[in-house]
Amino acid sequence: SIIGGGPAGTSCAMTLMQLARKQNIKLEVTIHEAKDFAGAAATHYPSHSPSDDKRVNQCVGVLSPPVFEIVTEKLHISFPDHLVQKYITGYILHGQSQSIELDEIYGASYALRRITFDDYMMSHAVKHGVHWDMANVLQLETKRSEEHTSELQSH
Repeated sequence: SIIGGGPAGTSCAMTLMQLARKQNIKLEVTIHEAKDFAGAAATHYPSHSPSDDKRVNQCVGVLSPPVFEIVTEKLHISFPDHLVQKYITGYILHGQSQSIELDEIYGASYALRRITFDDYMMSHAVKHGVHWDMANVLQLETKRSEEHTSELQSH
């Protein structure tokens, strides 16, 4: 079980499925994610949406290097160029004591609506055989026994 269907969760799920197939292991992977990415991506209009709309992904929609290589070379899926709203060739992240400059030497960054990217990644995870449990995870309980087991309670 993977909690969260954002880029990290879906990438993990796809990687697990790819590795299992390479080793002829029958593996069941489930992502527990309550957001309906596709529904939110299709129906969200920022000017008509209340500020507490749970379908909106509040994460910043900038994907930085090496995201292109990760998506295409590690996950073996095509990069979603059709979702990119703007290519960013350089920017500076300012911290309290230092700044980090990201420029075109490392490749482009991509500005997009994160909810559409999350939908894209989830759809590919499902195509890889990952099960999507559209539920909130309320509690994670680990039990000690002869075999280490964990119980996931979702709603």
